[in-house]
Amino acid sequence: MSLSVGGHKFKVSQVPFSAEVPCRVNVKKRREKVVYRALSDNDNINIEYLIGNTISPDDNVYISDRSTSLVQNRVPSADDITTETTSSFTLNVDQFLVTDIFTSPTPTQPSQPLFYVHTLENFNSTVDNFAYKELISIEFANYDLQSTELSAYVLDSTTGEFFNNLENSYNEDTGEANVTFIKYAVRTTLTNSSTIEVFHELLDNEPIYQEASFDDIDEFGILLPSVKRYLIDELLGGTQFLITMPSKQVYAYKELPESRIRLLPPTATSVSDLWNVRVTNGKFITSLNYTSTVFRNYKYQIAEFDSQTFTPYPPYKSQVEETATWITPGLCQVAKNVVDDVNLNFYVDVIVLSRTGTVKYAYSTDPQKIGTLYGISSVSYTAGILSVDQPNGFIELSGTTRDDDEILVSYVTKEEEYEFTSLDFNPVSNLDILNQRIVLYISPESVGTGSLDRSLYYLVVDPLGKIIYSSQADENAAGLDPATQKLLAEDFDTTGTPTHTFYYDKTSTTAGLASRASGVNPSSVEDFSFIDKYTVESQLFSSLTTVSGTTLENLTENGRFLVLGDVYVGESQRPTAFTEFDVRIEGGGIKDDQVTDALAEQPEAAWYWDFIARRPYPATTAFYVEVPQTLLSTHGGRFTRSEIKTLIDKHMQLGGYAALNTYGVDPTVTGVSTSSGSALIAWPSYGSSTTYAIFQSKNIDGPFSQYNNVTYNDRSAGNCVLMTGFIPNTKYYLEVRATKDSDVSAGPLVAITTTALGG
Repeated sequence: MSLSVGGHKFKVSQVPFSAEVPCRVNVKKRREKVVYRALSDNDNINIEYLIGNTISPDDNVYISDRSTSLVQNRVPSADDITTETTSSFTLNVDQFLVTDIFTSPTPTQPSQPLFYVHTLENFNSTVDNFAYKELISIEFANYDLQSTELSAYVLDSTTGEFFNNLENSYNEDTGEANVTFIKYAVRTTLTNSSTIEVFHELLDNEPIYQEASFDDIDEFGILLPSVKRYLIDELLGGTQFLITMPSKQVYAYKELPESRIRLLPPTATSVSDLWNVRVTNGKFITSLNYTSTVFRNYKYQIAEFDSQTFTPYPPYKSQVEETATWITPGLCQVAKNVVDDVNLNFYVDVIVLSRTGTVKYAYSTDPQKIGTLYGISSVSYTAGILSVDQPNGFIELSGTTRDDDEILVSYVTKEEEYEFTSLDFNPVSNLDILNQRIVLYISPESVGTGSLDRSLYYLVVDPLGKIIYSSQADENAAGLDPATQKLLAEDFDTTGTPTHTFYYDKTSTTAGLASRASGVNPSSVEDFSFIDKYTVESQLFSSLTTVSGTTLENLTENGRFLVLGDVYVGESQRPTAFTEFDVRIEGGGIKDDQVTDALAEQPEAAWYWDFIARRPYPATTAFYVEVPQTLLSTHGGRFTRSEIKTLIDKHMQLGGYAALNTYGVDPTVTGVSTSSGSALIAWPSYGSSTTYAIFQSKNIDGPFSQYNNVTYNDRSAGNCVLMTGFIPNTKYYLEVRATKDSDVSAGPLVAITTTALGG
């Protein structure tokens, strides 16, 4: 077998190796300069893929957050807590926590408000014989069930309520789990017996105070004094939200991060899924400058949230056999919150598969499923789900699982985000998403716009910063709506003939702002940017004067759009990480009789190009491909740059991106002077070790012949040759070819026309 490398032949006559192994032996070579050949026979070594990590949203989707440009949309810190002695208060957001439970102060620690409550599953007012039960001990443990100490909590040992500020979490990047289990003992004393039972369960918090329902108010619409509920109303004119509590007492409250609107990465885990970014379902009201002297109230929210597809009904969505994250042999986590509620008829099912795909366990919290078979398997459902942390998606299982088991969870989640499905950010299924910047922004409601049924839009921005698509302008093609302070037709002309090029975040020029103030539509490509003209990031006001005395316009059509962020899809590793090719003749890889075992041991075996399923290796890479200039049609070769790029794309790995360049001196003719029978041509010096030859033809497609069969040495002051013997009044095509370090390359063709006799 042979490989053409840099103009040389690399031959391997035989491989002196013999062994009984489950895979064929492949020849590997380090990086070489590979010259394209039109045909490849079975004896040649074929490049299969670069070694790299599998692409994933975590590694390949990048979100540049711009949502905090509006101060009111900045996520509050944990210390942003307000205390009131009142029965009502106002907020700019509709998502918050409120409490009337506080720790007792100590000589070193002040009283702290507690916002969450966990009710012990086996010691509360709903369990049988609760009047005869007593909580005799309680302790806390980490995810390994090792005892740990907690501070800042209140335990009501008569009701089983554990008040705290704890939240379970898991960092998949570091593998660090911060999970709390509660271990407790309960004594039950009946007439003739006394028993002690020991339990443990995941911390499963819920807010102490929640929004009221109809069952929590009397016939006059007043909150019942015995419930921990509140009422929320939007004040007239959309200024703030009014929060009404059951009674006048000391309350502490804090805004939730979920009340802010910001972008989140996709929840997808593989290249076979759609990668849809998410937007938190926040809502807040703020007052902003409309002009330098006029303020307006604006409400920011995701109007599309309620138009999502919910199952079985809003605001719930069913998740079917989602692959969970394995944390410990008895603990896993799903991507969203979990609703496990017998009153709503929502339950959790967990299926555990071995690495070969065999069903090991089937668990359910649904009592109707216990004892029934899972699908067509011989495995029956059991009550193996010990406890669930519903807000954070943690599930404790009874059976021991291995780290190579697959855990599939079916559950119902209370949707808290809007999934943006208009664009797929998966570069495997949507190649167009590469090399573009996607800008997501929201349009607010105001007194002038009224209620919106759509508020989330996006721009497509090319690498130069030019806006090449606007979903808001495109969807309103019948006429952009300046009356409601949206986009203007001068920026997004729907006829395809805009008056100027519109950029995303280039700085607007003073000349452009001045022309706008005079009422003249801009015509300069850099007059305005989307950021300056339409968003809350703009600092322009009416009658704002520059140092030079030029009056600038505030652009009163500014819609006060809030840019949530810029989303990119790109590479996740440095090019130096991809220096090793996997090189093989076709037919290499896994032996046919070893395929089943190989796939069971390592699913990535399917990535061999010659495998039955013929799946290329999926990874995100950027690599450098260098070809000789003589391949290019502009230098006398057979291919255009686009054709060479297509050939590379055909054979490169899934999700890869090739940066193409050519090598060679590329001698360029810089001067030409003609007469009836001669031509004087000149080109620069390309180094003392370079030699040149001149080729000529009457046809642009050749054939080309060497002029006088003469080779010219390089001259440091510049090269100049007088060519003679031409036919008068005739067109010729000339090409200078250079030889340097054994590489031959040609400069671009030059067309000349000799003058007529006597001309």
